[in-house]
Amino acid sequence: MIVESVLKLLFAPVLRKPRILSHGEDGDGIASAAIALRRYPNAVLALATPHEVQRAGRLSLINMVKWDVVLDLPCPRRAALWIDHHESNIPRAKKSIHDPRAPCAAVLAVKALDMEEDSLSVKLAQLAVETDTASIESAEGWLLNDAVKGSPAKMRVKLAKLLAEKGLDAFSVEEVAGWIEANRRIRENTEKLSERIEPLEITVLVVERGRSKKISYRGLMLSLEKRGARLVALCYRLSSRRWKVMLGCRGEFNCSKIAQALGGGGHRAASGATVEAESLEELLEVLGKVLPLSGARLVKISEAGDIEVVDMEGDARRLS
Repeated sequence: MIVESVLKLLFAPVLRKPRILSHGEDGDGIASAAIALRRYPNAVLALATPHEVQRAGRLSLINMVKWDVVLDLPCPRRAALWIDHHESNIPRAKKSIHDPRAPCAAVLAVKALDMEEDSLSVKLAQLAVETDTASIESAEGWLLNDAVKGSPAKMRVKLAKLLAEKGLDAFSVEEVAGWIEANRRIRENTEKLSERIEPLEITVLVVERGRSKKISYRGLMLSLEKRGARLVALCYRLSSRRWKVMLGCRGEFNCSKIAQALGGGGHRAASGATVEAESLEELLEVLGKVLPLSGARLVKISEAGDIEVVDMEGDARRLS
């Protein structure tokens, strides 16, 4: 969890400051945080990942703090108002605004926080719709996407505050402009890599080295989906025994249900989970229980960017 000051967070009630917790990994989470800060300018903001909330223990800071507003995340144990649109998340706050049909949490936040007359909040929600539905059409939508994805995680509280205070002018701040340019380069690298991969209907991407800073995994998946893949699973190592599995679906596939079967969750079109497996073969065995891998294409991506393509047949553990 990222917070500007743990002391400020702990003493917020004494100082009469609301406590806000939002998703810190994507445009919707940061836009939602900015909208909440527009509503409560003196609030203390913290950002977290869905995995951090799901795995938080009873005595963790996430579950010990009583949050006034939680956005775009699974609901922690103590929340007064929870705003979310993920199908797999369960309402349990004092007041829950949960609508899986909503395109993003920011749209729900505008209504729940009575910010419909605030033009900046409405605009941020519109941009969040673009980024969260993978349908970015406006220049401002790309600016939001690139600012979030290009910024270090520890700097995203600052980004949300800048958006709340300066609006879209925040994208012109020198530091933020640097983050935007950094992610633009990553998107260019990602598209070049995508052009070297011929997707099948079901495509499994495996990156043994872990999370790459040179390409966008989600961007790579979206590019392959646009070129014909109906289900893309991208897997990368978190440790010697743990893998992150990112899922992107189109058509009849439901990523949320697949991710839930793996212990994760998310949207129908994009979800994720953390899977226990030592070897690639063991990982494929786990995936084969929830995905129709027979006839799928396995693409191994090396640290140097080399690609090895293997088509699977029959048992998912057997490679042709």
